[in-house]
Amino acid sequence: MKKITIFGIICLLTLSLNLYGQDSTDPAAILEFYDDEYEIQVFDSAGFQLDEIYYGIELGLGDTIKTNGSTAELRLDPNGSIIKLAPGTEFIIETLQGQNDDVNGFALITGKVRTVASRTSGNNNYSIRTPSAVCGVRGTDFGLEVIPGTRDAVAVLQGSVEFINTATGESLTLAPGMVADVFADTFQAVTLPLDQLQEMFREMDFVQLNPADVPGYSSEPAVEKESPPEEPDGEEAVEETETAEAEETVPEAPEAAEAPAEEREQRNILQPVFDFLSGRVGMEIGSITADGDTYGKAIIQPVITLGKFRMGLYLPIIYKQNMFDPDDWYRPRGNNEWSFGTDHKGEGAGPILKDVLADTALKIKYMEYGEQRDRFFFKVGNLNNMTIGHGILMYRYANDNDFPAVRRIGMNLGLDMGTLGIESVINDFAEPEIFGARIYIRPVADKYPFAFGISIISDIDPAGSIVTDPGADTEPIRYGDPVFLGSSFDLDFPLIERDMLSIVLFGDIGAMVPYFRENYGDSISGGLALNALYTGSGGSFALKNYGIATGLFGNVAAADWRLEYRYYNGTFRAPFFGSNYDRLRGQYVIDQASYFADPEAAEYQGRTMGIYGAVGFTIKEVFSFEGGYFWPWEVGPSGFELSDEDYLLLKASLKPGVIPVVGIGASISYERTEFIPTLLNREGSEDLTLFDANTVVKGELVYPAAPILDMAVIVTTSAGYDENGNLISNPDNPSQPLIRPSVSFETRIHF
Repeated sequence: MKKITIFGIICLLTLSLNLYGQDSTDPAAILEFYDDEYEIQVFDSAGFQLDEIYYGIELGLGDTIKTNGSTAELRLDPNGSIIKLAPGTEFIIETLQGQNDDVNGFALITGKVRTVASRTSGNNNYSIRTPSAVCGVRGTDFGLEVIPGTRDAVAVLQGSVEFINTATGESLTLAPGMVADVFADTFQAVTLPLDQLQEMFREMDFVQLNPADVPGYSSEPAVEKESPPEEPDGEEAVEETETAEAEETVPEAPEAAEAPAEEREQRNILQPVFDFLSGRVGMEIGSITADGDTYGKAIIQPVITLGKFRMGLYLPIIYKQNMFDPDDWYRPRGNNEWSFGTDHKGEGAGPILKDVLADTALKIKYMEYGEQRDRFFFKVGNLNNMTIGHGILMYRYANDNDFPAVRRIGMNLGLDMGTLGIESVINDFAEPEIFGARIYIRPVADKYPFAFGISIISDIDPAGSIVTDPGADTEPIRYGDPVFLGSSFDLDFPLIERDMLSIVLFGDIGAMVPYFRENYGDSISGGLALNALYTGSGGSFALKNYGIATGLFGNVAAADWRLEYRYYNGTFRAPFFGSNYDRLRGQYVIDQASYFADPEAAEYQGRTMGIYGAVGFTIKEVFSFEGGYFWPWEVGPSGFELSDEDYLLLKASLKPGVIPVVGIGASISYERTEFIPTLLNREGSEDLTLFDANTVVKGELVYPAAPILDMAVIVTTSAGYDENGNLISNPDNPSQPLIRPSVSFETRIHF
């Protein structure tokens, strides 16, 4: 028995050592250094972004590294080779030499890398694939640079590289001191002087890793020649001459190769400027449709990125015929955005200061820091996804549906202080009409992050968006000129909230009470209309015109999801301030007036409920998708039946250059309420179309005509405004604003 036991222990130890040996030899690429954690991104083989990046993280097959404003240094384990990535580089780990592969294989999509590959007695093979070439190496120190469509080049400091042009099949063998470029006039190896070669590698020095630690690395520059010794005589001279020729690693460059090198050097004079401008400045030249007229445009859009802070400016000149005549420039809603108060001389300091602030704010397209549910986040500018709390009052509200014909500078801000937090929103700093806040408390924050919150959001001028008849001589009726006061109470239960997985349970109840500034007819009296919220007579009490929402939301890796149950009745909608609220707010005023005229009407007695589901994800910032649908049904005197108040959200985008050969990029966004009734032409929906005021649609097609130039076609729908900034009514459906298609052509210049 003892022998059997000892034998079993020996077997288990042997198996354990064997398994340990296998695990210890599993290859990996270790991220040893980076400058800025906010300027580097890592995506796994499925395309999902890793939320946590740290020194020493092990990367495996299929992982992609993107350095935006940071460098990065990788070490292959157990191989010992090291890799340096310059800012603006996209690098993919395709294979790692180990049990299943005999080659360390990588792909350089764009940017610049330096590799110091180990030279040991083993079979150390390396291969780096670029869009236009393949680099095969065996123990060397070399660099690669890819500027898509412009440059695909390799330079060698030590060792040798086989450089293959994948388009033609031509192959070059480069020795130390040589460079080659697929996009050069002639595909051939060119020898550079040592100082020029070192200048090419100047910004690629390692910070954390040391090339001297790489197995087989020689610290002596392989391309530097020493002065020849005195010539020996006789057979010794012949022998040393033959040895020197055999050891010579730098062949003479042919004279014909000098011209391409000089031309390449001239082309690269401005490369540092282009590198600096890359991702920082964009420019658009083309046409745009605004208020039914076609304008030309020239727009400069600088971009500033500092960690989580992102800022984009919008400096436009939009003109009819002469871009150099300020009187011919487009004035959004009658405002000369380049006057900075000079057109208000003599009106006092107040109007001048207001115009200066408004014109300055219009030059900000966006400012962002962090995301909702971060400790601190804010968004300022043209925004298409402003949400307060869980969204029963405001969910995905957009102030940019009619951009650039109408430009607004909104704000969505949040601050989480642990036991207390606040979120706030403003639709437009220049003309604030919709604003509000949510305050939430975590009573036992040290034990569990449960929270409850109270939100209040107001629209002080919804009647200002009542549509007008262009031929009418009178101002539109304002139906008591109401102020919408929305309020809600919510509960928040984070079941798990981590970067890679989060599940949050929530419950909300909300309502809207109008405040009328004036009387209207016999049904509306000035003041706060609390009778819109409850019915109380004869000792009975009942709530009305309110909504409830409860469900779950969160993320799995880089994929966000949401599943919730919604219930509302009367004139309330959940959410009330939705994505196309700006176009429908005037209709909501008319609905309120109709309700107070006859609160017992059958249309206000039904109850709407349904399920809303949404999902969104991004794959390596190349492809993104977001979709959602609200499936509602109504409970009325006749029982359950499908409701007409469904909601559809579809968004997708594809980055240019992903599709081989063609390289076209595209994006589409379609949001609509009452989608199925319109599609099926149900009774009562005959006047609706798939592109009316219930719809927000944006789409574009982008063709990369050159490395720094894209051609784009943009199709949107925008509401029609008259010269006074009032919404124009749709002749076929007078209760809704006129929606006009807008087609723009742009030439986009980037670096």
